[in-house]
Amino acid sequence: MALITNQWLKGEKNCYSYSPIKVSTEVEETSDKWSTENLVVARLYLSKENGNHQYIFLTQDDLANLLPSLVFLSDETTQIKTALNAIKKLSNIPLLEFMTEAFSTRAKSK
Repeated sequence: MALITNQWLKGEKNCYSYSPIKVSTEVEETSDKWSTENLVVARLYLSKENGNHQYIFLTQDDLANLLPSLVFLSDETTQIKTALNAIKKLSNIPLLEFMTEAFSTRAKSK
């Protein structure tokens, strides 16, 4: 389950409007004591032009639920960049397993 700050972007606490709000987004890796205790690995920072902001705190499970869909919906350039960054972190055996599965999946889809 993701965690979210209670300062809502509309500028008022307890304001539960459902209309979209334009925001800038950033993501930060977290490693402080609170994050570790709450299994938080990333913090999504959403901010409005007027300085109002909100954080969404994400666990590994949250990332596992979100990232496949986000990458799938991304443009091809972002998908390639994401795949390359992920592959760089793999040691040889997981990389070989990944490549085997990737080629097998591609062959089946043709």
